[in-house]
Amino acid sequence: MPDALPLSSVAKMLQQAKPMTQKIGRTAPLLALLALSVGCAQKPLCPALDSCGGPLPYGTWVLAPGYPSCTEDLYLPATDLRLAQNNKTPALVPPPEPALYDWCDQLVASGGDKINLNDPAAYYESVQVGQAAVKFNMDGTYTAGMTKTGTFYIDLPAACVRSFGARDGRPVNPDDPTSPIGTVCQQLQVPVNTDFTNSGAIFNTVCGPSSQDPLGCVCRFDVSSTGGPVGFWTASGSTLFITNQSNFPTKIAYCNRGSELELTGANGDYLFGVKGLRTFKLKASAAAQ
Repeated sequence: MPDALPLSSVAKMLQQAKPMTQKIGRTAPLLALLALSVGCAQKPLCPALDSCGGPLPYGTWVLAPGYPSCTEDLYLPATDLRLAQNNKTPALVPPPEPALYDWCDQLVASGGDKINLNDPAAYYESVQVGQAAVKFNMDGTYTAGMTKTGTFYIDLPAACVRSFGARDGRPVNPDDPTSPIGTVCQQLQVPVNTDFTNSGAIFNTVCGPSSQDPLGCVCRFDVSSTGGPVGFWTASGSTLFITNQSNFPTKIAYCNRGSELELTGANGDYLFGVKGLRTFKLKASAAAQ
């Protein structure tokens, strides 16, 4: 066993090492934080378009052929409707919203005369804009009409569709005496399609067995909803400043080439405050100029 170092030598070594320890202690956390932020940064799905600026984009513009805009794929959990009238805390602070929606999407399927005691709630996110018309008026106002389209799925496990007596081999539509006999999924399709269609934005609902859960059901539905914001705009350089009553002010980088207009949400902003919408490539609408 080697002889122990004298206390004076140990103290000298610690004193020499102290500046290095302090330097590492100050910089290491910063370097680790920078490495973590760079490594975990999510790259944008929608690449930025040109931001050359150009003339002010007065007039009406529509989506260019072959370019149906670009919307980021966001995770937007649906609002749990059960919390709408929940009891308030003594401080009148609403309860926290859960991260996930009810696992059966509010579906209650029974073995009674009608299979649906409560229809499921349709939920869809990151719908792409397939048609759009944006008009920049000379008085500083704008309108942005958009049609969002897409096909989505709702997955209903066997525990959701069969726990309360629903079973195969019953009429698909109990209100129709000539209705054929069908599976639980086929029985659900009729009321779910009616309920979704009555919402005004969902069509063509088709339900069938799930490949992952044969006793469960998967319903496919098409979405087509039309609407869009209105508000005010100004411009400075190659940036448009957008304001409206329902969202925070946003910035749009633009490039106007006369017959084409490219718009990109600047600094991570969404176009016109529409969640997920990043870019528009538009062409001039001759009929509306």
